[in-house]
Amino acid sequence: MDMNEIHDYARRLLDAHGDKYQARDWRRIQAAIKEMRGPHES
Repeated sequence: MDMNEIHDYARRLLDAHGDKYQARDWRRIQAAIKEMRGPHES
C-alpha cells in the first residue's frame, strides 16, 4: 500500500468517525493491524 492509499484510508476513518478517535484508539487499531499481518510484515 502506498502513502496515497494510507492517507485515503486515514481520511475515510476520520470522516466516518470524526473526533471520536483519540490517540489511544489509533494505537489500538495500529496494534490490531500489525497482529493481523503476522510476524513477517511491519
